[in-house]
Amino acid sequence: MNLSFHSRIFLVLIVLSGIILGVLWWFVRPAYETGVLEERHTLVQNIQNYAIEALDKQFTTWLNVTRGVTIQLLEAPKEGESFVRHTMILHPEILRIRIHSAEHQDELVSQNIHHRLPKHDFTTLPRIAMDDSTLCLGWSTIDTALITQSSFTLGGTRFFTTIWWDAYQLQMLLQRLPFGTEYVVVLFADTLQFFGNVPFSSVLASRSINPRVHRFQTFTLNGTQWYGVTTSLQSAPLELLVAVPESVVKEPVNELLLYSTSAVGILFVLLLILGWVLAYHITKPINRLIHDVEKLSTLDFSHPIRPIGMKDIRQMAETIEIMRQSLERYQRLNVERIIVEEWKNKLFMLHSDDLIGITDPDGVFIFKNTKFEEFCSILAPNGAICAKQQLLELPSLTILKQVEREEIAENVVVRSTQYELKVHLPQEEVQYFRVSDSTLLRGNASLGSLLILHDLTNDRLVDKMKSDMMNIVVHELRNPVGSIIGFAHLMVQQEDISNEEKREYLGYILESGNRLLNLINRFLDISRLESRRIEYPKVHTDVSTLVRRVVESQQPQLKAKNLRVDLEFDPPVQYATVAPELFQEAVLNLLSNAIKYGDPDRTITIVVRTENGSLSFSITDHGYGIPLEAQEKLFSKFYRVANPKTQREVGTGLGLAYVKEIVTYHNGTITLESTPEIGCRFTITIPLTMSHETS
Repeated sequence: MNLSFHSRIFLVLIVLSGIILGVLWWFVRPAYETGVLEERHTLVQNIQNYAIEALDKQFTTWLNVTRGVTIQLLEAPKEGESFVRHTMILHPEILRIRIHSAEHQDELVSQNIHHRLPKHDFTTLPRIAMDDSTLCLGWSTIDTALITQSSFTLGGTRFFTTIWWDAYQLQMLLQRLPFGTEYVVVLFADTLQFFGNVPFSSVLASRSINPRVHRFQTFTLNGTQWYGVTTSLQSAPLELLVAVPESVVKEPVNELLLYSTSAVGILFVLLLILGWVLAYHITKPINRLIHDVEKLSTLDFSHPIRPIGMKDIRQMAETIEIMRQSLERYQRLNVERIIVEEWKNKLFMLHSDDLIGITDPDGVFIFKNTKFEEFCSILAPNGAICAKQQLLELPSLTILKQVEREEIAENVVVRSTQYELKVHLPQEEVQYFRVSDSTLLRGNASLGSLLILHDLTNDRLVDKMKSDMMNIVVHELRNPVGSIIGFAHLMVQQEDISNEEKREYLGYILESGNRLLNLINRFLDISRLESRRIEYPKVHTDVSTLVRRVVESQQPQLKAKNLRVDLEFDPPVQYATVAPELFQEAVLNLLSNAIKYGDPDRTITIVVRTENGSLSFSITDHGYGIPLEAQEKLFSKFYRVANPKTQREVGTGLGLAYVKEIVTYHNGTITLESTPEIGCRFTITIPLTMSHETS
């Protein structure tokens, strides 16, 4: 063929355009369509799995509650009504519980007062039997309720437990799946529909879709082609069908064809024009440019693009050079970023509060952070713990609760085991951990595992402290309440009681009532300070006068035990910004304790001074003193020192706890010093935020 170079370029471009379009239509399009279908299938499957997981979780809870009610009725029928009410309180989504028998007219019905359900017969509703022959599952479209029914035999009579559950949230979940377009969703068993935004019968009749095939299936509905996926629930013999229109599924394919065809046409025209004009001018420089660019294809960005003398393609070479420089800089920054990320992750893991360990496929630890190393050294001080199994088989470890599950990510299986661990440490110390053990599996071969231990010890201690606090409160309230009830009972039962005895009994009742009221008020005062529900205004206060006034108010108690108070103020007049009522309560509590907990004929020393920008108040009682082992618990609520000398003194155990909260409210501190020579010395230190001295 005697064609010019321009004609050859023209002919080659036509052939290449045809080949590109042919490859696009007969090779790329089917492969891309298959990939889009798989991607759409994965998207639909993921959204469906999300709905399946929510349905399974809710159905499992409801079925377990139904079984639990039935078991409770079998074991304790007399407590059935109480248990039914308790069950409805625990599960507010219950609309109605009905226990009845076909052989008797009596029935037990508990109704949610916020819902009014029609009294239809369960047998007329769509329902299915579970694997357990005594359990059924039904659906009421009238009141958007899912109904569970269980049967049991008691005393030769067969009873039925029927529970109506509010399924509105589940219905909303299925109606609002995040597809961003219209879709079909049907929950069914065989040909029995529980829920659907279209009739399931029309779906089955349209294309005879097989509900047991869990992949994309096509069917026609109202003249439109649909793609659907069905998946089985684990908690009930139900299937969930989710379908999207074919137009939505194949939309990217059609767009690809349109854009690709347009791009090929535009590219053909541009290449034809450029080739026709530049054919004789670009051969040599373009070859050199190709040689330089080939190094970029190997990800070698270190060689610069050589400049080209031709003015027409010089800009192309310069642009490629700019791209090369950018890619080289990005490559360098990306490597540095990877290194930084790796060290950052390692630093976080090393200094994490959780215990983190990573094992190889054989279960041998290849990484342990600082906390994990310390934990292993405590458990096995004489030998290193090298493997996960070696750690879990230690006799000092006890597994309490355990849950296992598996997830599939591409071709890797993630087996996660979560459990609580009880650890007996030396010196009879016990710690609790929540353990997450994740193992990667490919086939049956392990790729390694990640072990994370989160310390739950403080949570357990807080729970125990709450329980102990409740026991103490009940114990402290029981004595005065018992006295009030006892004397009131005597006054009611004894008809010939004299007025003198009545006054005596009423005096005891009044004394116990006052004690009970003081206990409650003091406890409420501490609670208010702890929660900061009430703000006590802080004002500029003459602390010296306040302390003297408190001492004068206690003169009867001081004289009763022949006690003397030495007051020392340095300087003589002290001012500080405090809440006067609270600070007076703190001083009064400490002085009252100093009077009560000591022998007669003593001297109580009170020193108030200003030093280092703070106001210091200290009181020394020269009394009984406090053992060292009791000093740590002294400021706890309801705690009293076990001392025979102090048992005769009446107290609630809340005074020092109240004082501590008052000091905390003023951003101060309180300390205790106790020796046989001084008895007890309490010192309060409060910052002088707005204070001055007056001589």
